[in-house]
Amino acid sequence: AAAIINAAKVMNSQGRFQEAENMCLEAIRVDPQYGEAYCQLGDVYKDSENIGLALQLTRNLPRFSKH
Repeated sequence: AAAIINAAKVMNSQGRFQEAENMCLEAIRVDPQYGEAYCQLGDVYKDSENIGLALQLTRNLPRFSKH
């Protein structure tokens, strides 16, 4: 999942928001406990000015257990 998110960060920085979103969602599918994927997805929504989805994401974040 980490490699997918690294690629998503590059896509996001290039303004390729749909591709970045898809990569974040794939990383979440691969590892639903990988918090960085949710953070990056929020960044994609924010950077693409899709504030509604960013807010929806924050309301629906899974709770992660502390190790």
